[in-house]
Amino acid sequence: MIPRSDEIGVMQRFTRYTFALTLVLLGGGMACGPLAGVALAQTTVTTGLTADPTLPIEVEADQLSVDQATGVAVFSGNVRVIQGELRVTAPKATLNYNEDRTEIQTVHLEGGVILTNGVEVVQGQDAVYTVPDGVVVLTGDVVVTQGPSTIAGPRLTYNLQAGSGVMDGGRVQSVFVPGSGTGSEPKE
Repeated sequence: MIPRSDEIGVMQRFTRYTFALTLVLLGGGMACGPLAGVALAQTTVTTGLTADPTLPIEVEADQLSVDQATGVAVFSGNVRVIQGELRVTAPKATLNYNEDRTEIQTVHLEGGVILTNGVEVVQGQDAVYTVPDGVVVLTGDVVVTQGPSTIAGPRLTYNLQAGSGVMDGGRVQSVFVPGSGTGSEPKE
């Protein structure tokens, strides 16, 4: 059963999974590879993940609607999630629950997603986190920025369990600044 919109449980579940999405993409930076500055068709992106799940979580949106029959909760209008240094903004976030309405299956952020921790910024048009698989897919002009270094491409797929991801779906562009401690490893 999905909690009523006035219950904090929906927001806590939403922010926990959105927080995990943010950590995946922003956690510990990108590891620099030997071909820094080369544009590649596919780039492996790795991050080191650290998080304190005990920090308070704040979710704000202009509206929250819940449909218990379909197992869908939708946050809409200036959606903002804050936990510690992490910030996630998007116009809309849709949570899809499993059949018995006890676990979130997917979190879909759409309409222009910005994830930041004050050091790194990830931007794209849409992000989908498939909770049981631990996979996050960010699409639509994806740009990962850490300091002066950037990786840009059509799609970033990141596996929480494996701790690595792939930027692909077309031409991938990378700019790595030597000595900045940022980058990615090219995948052959």
